Amino acid sequence: MSFSLTKWYLDVVTEAGAFAIAYWGEVRWGGLHLCFSAVQSGARGAAAPWQTSARDFAPPSRDGSAIRWIAAPLDVRIDGHGTIPSVTQELLATAQGRISWCAELPRAAMRVQLGDRVLEGLGYVERLELTMLPWRVPADTIRWGRFVTADVSMAWIDWKGDVPITHVFRDGARLERATVSDHTVGCPDGVTLTVNDSRVITNDHVGGLLAPLSALQSLMAPIARLHQTRWLSRGTLTQPGRPPVVGWVIHELVTWQ
Repeated sequence: MSFSLTKWYLDVVTEAGAFAIAYWGEVRWGGLHLCFSAVQSGARGAAAPWQTSARDFAPPSRDGSAIRWIAAPLDVRIDGHGTIPSVTQELLATAQGRISWCAELPRAAMRVQLGDRVLEGLGYVERLELTMLPWRVPADTIRWGRFVTADVSMAWIDWKGDVPITHVFRDGARLERATVSDHTVGCPDGVTLTVNDSRVITNDHVGGLLAPLSALQSLMAPIARLHQTRWLSRGTLTQPGRPPVVGWVIHELVTWQ
């Protein structure tokens, strides 16, 4: 049976450290069709529980450098305007399927309305597409993150396992020979991002995160043991001969447990 998963991720962090993270996703497997969406918000010291919906409604829409998403079941509206071009990377292509990643808005001015609450700040939007069953992804550990300021942005994906993969993008350009660890991202030109003052905003197994979405939880049972830890952190970008740049980092570690 053919399988496809499309997942949108959108976020914003205000100057003061209030944040919102949202997902829209669609799964097709044979004759099965499921949609899901979720939103989480909070401040640096605490994160609210996820709000979820399994109703079928439209994904984010793009018009030039602008993205809009209206999620009526979650009482959410998101508007984003990108300041640099999008970037697309095929992460993996095998006989089992492919994985394609696109940073739709690597750096964006975002406005997120959650009911009567509005968050405005810098943010990030990406889209992931899989035709490979998620439990066949050849990775034991996955690190992902994004760093956004008014002047520079970075995004990274680092997999450890049978097929190790490391991709780092700065301002939409892919950097060869970059390195990723728990607390640093190193670029070949001497630019280094250091992550510090981290606050956990998600710490759960995938099975727990999917618990409110019963149909999806059953479908994704083979990856229920995946553990996700996500942080909101401060990041300092040091560049040879230039003053350091400070901004917000959202990053995560996914492991099999």
